[in-house]
Amino acid sequence: SNQFQTSLPPLPFPRGSNWDISVCLVTASNQIYFQFNDNMERLEELVTSMDDFYTSASLPLARSEMCPELVCCANVEGGFYRVKILDIQDEGICSCFFLDIGLENQVDCDDLQKL
Repeated sequence: SNQFQTSLPPLPFPRGSNWDISVCLVTASNQIYFQFNDNMERLEELVTSMDDFYTSASLPLARSEMCPELVCCANVEGGFYRVKILDIQDEGICSCFFLDIGLENQVDCDDLQKL
C-alpha cells in the first residue's frame, strides 16, 4: 500500500461571491486553475521554506514509490515545487502538474523527492 499522500487538503474558499484571483491555466471551459491573490504571500513563504529545507536535506523518492496522483516535490532548475505525478514514462520522465502554479510539465524522475 502506498504510504504517501496523493492529495493536498482543500483550501477554504473566501467569503462572499467576488474573489480576487489570478488565472494560471485553462484546460477546458469547465477546468480553470487559479490562485487566490490573498494567498500569494503565504505561497511565497511556502516556496522559501521548501527551498531552505530541500537545499539542506534530501528525501529521495524511489521509482517503485512513484505512481500517478502522488503528490511530491520537484527540483526544477534549483527551485522546489509541489507537484502531482500525472504519468510516468519509460524513459525516467514524469509528467507532473505543478499544484501551486497550475502548470503541466515534464520532470526527470530523479528530480522528485518526498514532500
